[in-house]
Amino acid sequence: MKILVTGTEGYLGSLLAPVLLERGHEVSGVEHRLLQGRYLYNAKDGTPKTIAKDIRHLTADDLKGQDAVVQMAELFNDPLGELHPDITCEINRKGTLHLARTDKAAGV
Repeated sequence: MKILVTGTEGYLGSLLAPVLLERGHEVSGVEHRLLQGRYLYNAKDGTPKTIAKDIRHLTADDLKGQDAVVQMAELFNDPLGELHPDITCEINRKGTLHLARTDKAAGV
């Protein structure tokens, strides 16, 4: 199965992608590179091919050929959410809704 995982360099995506790879899935990633330099991904079988893009900017063309999309890309801590609630909502809620609509348009 071809699976696109968003947030592959984040706290959860960096754990999920290796498990999917080990189970024989073809995994691709999407990462905006916020954590660049603090890389969490350390799978023994390498890393998935990754699109360097914010989920809010993904297009149906980015998702073509995928069988499934797993949304793991979000801003992740309470202090940031309290400091910038509008940005947190824009990425976490609106970004996820955009991704769902894009998935549907791509036939995923």
